[in-house]
Amino acid sequence: SVRARVCSWGSSCASMHDSELYRAGLLSQLAFSWLNPLLRLGRSKALELADVPLIASEDCARRASRRFSEAWSRHRQEEAESRRPNSLALVLCRCFLREIMIAGLYAFMRTLAIAASPLLLFAFVRYSYQEERDHRVGLSLVGCLLAIKLVESLSQRHWFFDSRRTGMRIRSALVAVIFQKQLKLSSQGRRNHSTGEIVNYIAVDAYRLGDALGWFHEAWSSPLQLALAVATLFWALRLGALPGLVPLIIFGFLNVPFARLLQGYQAKFMVAQDDRLRSTSEVLNSMKIIKLQSLEDKFRTMVESLRDAEFTWLRETQIKKAYGAVMYWMSPTVVSAVMYTATAILGSAPLNATTLFTVLATLRVMAEPVKFLPEILTMMIQYKVSLDRIEKFLIEDEIKEGAEKGPPHNSHVKVHVQDANFSWNASAADLTLRNIDLSINQGEKVAVCGAVGSGKSSLLYALLREIPRTSGSVEVFGSLAYVSQNSWIQSGTVRDNILFGKPYDKALYEKAIRFCALDKDIESSNHGDLTEIGQRGLNLSGGQKQRIQLARAVYNDADIYLLDDPFSAVDAHTAAILFYDCVMAALSCKTVVLVTHQVEFLTETNRILVMEGGQVKQQGKYADLLESGTAFEKLVSAHQSSVTALDIASQQNRVQGQQVLDDITMPGALVATRQTSEIEVSTKDPSVAQLTEVEERGIGNLGWKPYKDYIQVSKGILPLCGMAATQVLFTGFQIMSTYWLAVAVQLNVSSALLVGAYSGLSIFSCCFAFLRSLFAATLGLKAS
Repeated sequence: SVRARVCSWGSSCASMHDSELYRAGLLSQLAFSWLNPLLRLGRSKALELADVPLIASEDCARRASRRFSEAWSRHRQEEAESRRPNSLALVLCRCFLREIMIAGLYAFMRTLAIAASPLLLFAFVRYSYQEERDHRVGLSLVGCLLAIKLVESLSQRHWFFDSRRTGMRIRSALVAVIFQKQLKLSSQGRRNHSTGEIVNYIAVDAYRLGDALGWFHEAWSSPLQLALAVATLFWALRLGALPGLVPLIIFGFLNVPFARLLQGYQAKFMVAQDDRLRSTSEVLNSMKIIKLQSLEDKFRTMVESLRDAEFTWLRETQIKKAYGAVMYWMSPTVVSAVMYTATAILGSAPLNATTLFTVLATLRVMAEPVKFLPEILTMMIQYKVSLDRIEKFLIEDEIKEGAEKGPPHNSHVKVHVQDANFSWNASAADLTLRNIDLSINQGEKVAVCGAVGSGKSSLLYALLREIPRTSGSVEVFGSLAYVSQNSWIQSGTVRDNILFGKPYDKALYEKAIRFCALDKDIESSNHGDLTEIGQRGLNLSGGQKQRIQLARAVYNDADIYLLDDPFSAVDAHTAAILFYDCVMAALSCKTVVLVTHQVEFLTETNRILVMEGGQVKQQGKYADLLESGTAFEKLVSAHQSSVTALDIASQQNRVQGQQVLDDITMPGALVATRQTSEIEVSTKDPSVAQLTEVEERGIGNLGWKPYKDYIQVSKGILPLCGMAATQVLFTGFQIMSTYWLAVAVQLNVSSALLVGAYSGLSIFSCCFAFLRSLFAATLGLKAS
């Protein structure tokens, strides 16, 4: 599936063959024989990723996401006009209606085939008791049996296959839409949905909804199958089947509070899971600081406490499901016992082999829907919770993206802000920026300076439309490139981080590398710009990450550049190179808004904005602002004082370092020089491996080791033994109850003894079924 996704978004796999499914004929699709070539290849050797055929465009994530995005957009517009609530489930049904209907047809055919089985058994038993038998009738019954079983088998397989296939499309569409929504989420939406929660929407909720179609058809086909079975019972027992509906209805109503209880547990479990994932994500992102401060035990305790809270609701859910197994196994037993008793009392039908085995077969048909109804309710509750969570995320406010447009006629204005106020909380009483009036022309270099917290970065966020605007107007004419204060590096190569998905242009790429002072770093690396970067740039220095991010912006070749203190992570010499070579030379024709604390570069800019308290207090050229004798002069004086203090401290450190070096003997210096030289030579060895290596994988049968490890690690030998013992006893009592009915008919025992013994054996089997479910839940909880 990974390879299929890669090939669906690119052309690197264009020469690979598609799956045989898309070329298979009717019989091949009906019998799934299109899988035979892959199965034969898998039998002859271990399958590689290149051996797996591709999926066609109709099953690709791009097409599914486009279909759903268009349907969701239309639905949002319709709901906004009619002011009705949104419904993600309705949109999914409209988008994939054809696939849902086809899978529903298969489910309907399977339900009819299963419901017809007791009637066919009735005909077989009655035919066997006839003294004069017509062989043509017998052959017809055999033919009907084969046809019904063939329809049941094929319809069930195609129902499951089509449900999985459509579920894959639904999952792909939801994952893509959630990812796209996260890129456009407003600031308030980011506060409402943390990173851990968004990951949960993709990893848990979207994946769960991919399995929803099969359970959706179970939700209506199981009651239909149950209704047909009840109709068969009335046909076989007549009025004797009527009292059996009473316990059936009682068990049905008992499922309602049970389902509500599970729904509450599921909702609390998902909240606890979100809290744990959110905290775990924050801990992992700050692991370096945590280890430097020796806070591992404290944060481990915190994560464990959140996991304990999550595990509490998980345990309650699983234990309650074990109690639900009692209702599943008790309902057919109680219903059959009541029906047999009522039939014996009313005399509505003879309790002979034909009637008993027809009723028994019908009750087995009823057993499946009665068994799955509680689980169906549980799954529907989970799907409802997942739908609500994803829908709540998708209807969050987005950043108001203005369409990229050209400047007015005969105007060189690139940025125009008029009397604008901005607030992160969208409240006029708590403004982040106020009374902003700004106009920037083509090619102008504007520096933004001010004290910490004065609103410099917020001004860039306002131009990016990240901060909600409460009044005024903001117009940006052209494309934007933004360099953040904290560099963002993705896992991949240096080239991947600079190109960032754009086509490779050698001239532009080399220009970005050279003007951002990355050429020497790349030349000193073994693999050049194909050197792999670890997660969040763990094998890069802060200056290297900042320069890669700046090169990414230069390669983007945008019209307007917003640079948020890009020189903060580099030394003074490199900062000067970046300013003069990159900002002033490479971006000479571009409009640049530069937030910086380096006062020495302000003289080269066309204009300076002085921020204070979320307002532009002053703006103008360096000399004019310096002569005004206001806040800008204080800012420059404070910077010069700090630079003087740093120079004095640096001079003292150099003197102390020279004294230490004078005390070192010459041989030690030679050794140090030799070690440095050897290190330099070794780093230029082309055979040095990359950061990411091909993962080793085992081929062949692992035997019983995974199962042994599962039991040993979870210390679940006792629950496993209990589960096995109760399964044997449960199966034994089930066989005994059926065998008793067959024997009792031959011995002509009384109806009371027949029903009493059957009910007793069935109740014992139900008790062992409950214990089996309880042991299974305990084993699973211990393993988790």
